[in-house]
Amino acid sequence: MALLVIGDATGIDRNVEHALAAEAASRRLPFTVVHLSEPSLRAVYGDGTVLVRPDQHIAWRGTSLPGGGATAVLDHVLGASCGLPDLQVNVPWGVFRGDGQAGDGGPRRIFEVG
Repeated sequence: MALLVIGDATGIDRNVEHALAAEAASRRLPFTVVHLSEPSLRAVYGDGTVLVRPDQHIAWRGTSLPGGGATAVLDHVLGASCGLPDLQVNVPWGVFRGDGQAGDGGPRRIFEVG
């Protein structure tokens, strides 16, 4: 995985970077941190951090960690049950929910059309 840290070095909470790097190291995950400050990237992504999966999909982005911290972010990204509150993403054609209730230890993902 790669963590893109986008923005001016003075305006970024480096605790997010340090926490995600430490959690990835504790799991022995390959993890690279890249600092970017180009104005064109900041115009697209804004300031903050972007966690990119090995297949180049954006797995998570934010300026601060959720209540469960870096552990919750990586659990969610890796598909582990992490006790996060229900996740819901509204899209034009329906709703995608992940509620952490799957019997196999991973979050159950439900897509509702309409």
